[in-house]
Amino acid sequence: MKAIILCAGRGTRLKPLTDTAPKTLLLVQGKPILEYILRELPENITEVFLVVGYLGEKIRDFVESKNYPFSINYIQQIPDKKGTGAALLSVKPFINKGERFLVLNGDDLIKKHDLENLLLHSRSFQVQHAILPGHYKIISKEGFLSRFEPQTDEEKEKGALVATGAYVLDSNFFDFEPREVWGGEIGIPQTLVAHTHDYPVTTVVCTSWKPINTIEHLERANKDFSY
Repeated sequence: MKAIILCAGRGTRLKPLTDTAPKTLLLVQGKPILEYILRELPENITEVFLVVGYLGEKIRDFVESKNYPFSINYIQQIPDKKGTGAALLSVKPFINKGERFLVLNGDDLIKKHDLENLLLHSRSFQVQHAILPGHYKIISKEGFLSRFEPQTDEEKEKGALVATGAYVLDSNFFDFEPREVWGGEIGIPQTLVAHTHDYPVTTVVCTSWKPINTIEHLERANKDFSY
């Protein structure tokens, strides 16, 4: 099975650390985020595609200094498009008809057992209960992704189910018109929600996800993340 890891972002919310390093190579307890991601991939992953852009050569240099039990390919993100959806579209030529694949963000920490649970479903959308007031909450209907909704004031304080950015999809995803988020960015979750009737996706709850989107997130992970 193939895994696609989205590593092309500039990481502007992690500046000045990302002035000289791609965000996926920032250190958590002495190891790059990408090292954790690659080491936690399920055993049935045989091929990995790293979608690169900003400082992509540093990602390649790091990966090629290691030894992993799967092949790794480097795909340049489509230059005139932005967002997770655009990054995924960059890999479309390498996905066979009917093929399933795992999609992960290159700046998230997720344990292997949660990724293995994702793979139990033909198509899946990982969510976690988290205190992230700036995110929309995820609404499921009979176990399938249904829609996004703004969080209530109480949920902003106590947490809600939010998208983690981890998915199991298949080649049929590329048949749909991508949906823009803002600033011309294309979003994977927005595209999925727009096509729930034709492309049902199971929502799967996880517990180990730690996003590294800000300096605060990075500091927290360095303090309390356990490998």
